[in-house]
Amino acid sequence: MRTLYITRHANTLPATGTMRDFDRRLSERGTAEASVMAERFAARKEPLDLLIASTAVRTQATARAFAGALGNMKFGSAPSLYAASLETLMAIITGFPDAVRHAMLVGHNPGVSLLVDHLAGSEGTHLVPCTTVRIDLHVDHWTETAGGIGSEVWRDAPPSH
Repeated sequence: MRTLYITRHANTLPATGTMRDFDRRLSERGTAEASVMAERFAARKEPLDLLIASTAVRTQATARAFAGALGNMKFGSAPSLYAASLETLMAIITGFPDAVRHAMLVGHNPGVSLLVDHLAGSEGTHLVPCTTVRIDLHVDHWTETAGGIGSEVWRDAPPSH
């Protein structure tokens, strides 16, 4: 079995003027949410071998909060996670090394919500900012990951939602 934690970045400031979507920062609320949700995740004491985030400013800040709550865990960045399609997200996951048994992906909607539905065989998921979903994948190798082979174990959203 493999465990995948899917996290949507925390609440952001709106894009203004010539600011690119990629450069949007966390709002004050988002910074607080990321800290609270990261601490709640760490309190579960569930193992995590890999933490990977989109290179967008808001996902990097969310991942830093989680990494800090996990004892300054190192995390990776994947440019392809920014605005990733379901197919791209699946390609990233099926490319995880077999030595990794428990991974967290920090990304963006609608991709992360579609990924939850795809893996767990559900529909209509809309992850609010800074929600984490644990999905247990009933596979021995990441390369075997496919639609409908997972079970949603828990979902944790910020108290403000």
